[in-house]
Amino acid sequence: MPGNSRLKNGVASARLCPGIHVLNLWFSKDVDGRNKSGHDSAGFYAPSQKETLMIIAHYAHRLPANYDIELIRSRAQARGHLWDAVPELHFKAFLLRERGRFGAIASEYSSLYLWRGDEAFRNFLADGRTKPVTDSFGRPQIETRVVLDARKGSGREARFAYKQQFDIPADSDLTSAIAAEIERVSDTARQPGAVAAAVGIDTERWTFTRVLLSENEPDGREAGLAYQVLYLAQPLLAELHAAPMRQHEPAVV
Repeated sequence: MPGNSRLKNGVASARLCPGIHVLNLWFSKDVDGRNKSGHDSAGFYAPSQKETLMIIAHYAHRLPANYDIELIRSRAQARGHLWDAVPELHFKAFLLRERGRFGAIASEYSSLYLWRGDEAFRNFLADGRTKPVTDSFGRPQIETRVVLDARKGSGREARFAYKQQFDIPADSDLTSAIAAEIERVSDTARQPGAVAAAVGIDTERWTFTRVLLSENEPDGREAGLAYQVLYLAQPLLAELHAAPMRQHEPAVV
């Protein structure tokens, strides 16, 4: 692997991979040098050393033009419940892009994960849970992103997922760009129908990846790709922090 990552039980721990240390910027330290959980001086959530870094993982399988999409729908319903109680998983979304619908020019079946910690993602790779996928579709290329922030919204049923990926301009101020993305996650999670929102970063290619689970059907104005959610396993979705209220917003009683 790139960098100086070492193997643990044959799999590289995400916390040792390039890009993980970017979140050290958000740690808050006391005078004795210990990290404190809470918010740093900039007002952003800062995990303590005992906490782990959330990971977005996404992989896709492009389907032949004549593939029976109902087989994919049936697969998601048959296998989705197997993920309903997986430890350390905020959610797994079984996703479909169907040719001719919601802007898709080809059909694609994919899985989107939000892992609570990098160790959980390591265990997913090491304990054989990828075998049903590799047996059916071959070994996928798994995109992984270090999560800068993730928030739950007020929506209840995730019917669609949206994913937007874009480069961080080389001449932009990185600290300001990250801060703006973190703020944007809360803004997105406050939108009507939002179930959860997250943003991740890839520091090898210097890209941001925005993810949104929503009740709302695409209307053509969304940035990025739209996916139908066939099944949402959400063992720890409720444990995500809600977006903080804006200062001018009154508390709901």
